[in-house]
Amino acid sequence: MKNAESIEVDFQVAKQHAEIGLIVAGDVVYNQCRMYVGDTTPESRKTWIAALDRLAALNPAIVVAGHKKTGAPDSPSTIQDTKRYLEDFDRLQKCLDSQGHNSHQPR
Repeated sequence: MKNAESIEVDFQVAKQHAEIGLIVAGDVVYNQCRMYVGDTTPESRKTWIAALDRLAALNPAIVVAGHKKTGAPDSPSTIQDTKRYLEDFDRLQKCLDSQGHNSHQPR
């Protein structure tokens, strides 16, 4: 992209085109599709959420997710939706762990 700036978001790189409020988010943002978080840890999800916060702080008008349902709109709300999914996953994981279910052990 001409006039695009790379934004380091820890484990990935997103591209920002500030003049038109566009972020091409790569693997950082998902849009209406199932996220694979099976190989993540609480620490890596925390880092991922911090990256999402950094992208949201740029106040983009358009966010192109790296993974998306065909035809889904490129809305900035996908940043918050991705963050909510990760936070919900963490809450459920903690609940399971507190009940004695260790999801990190093979079944």
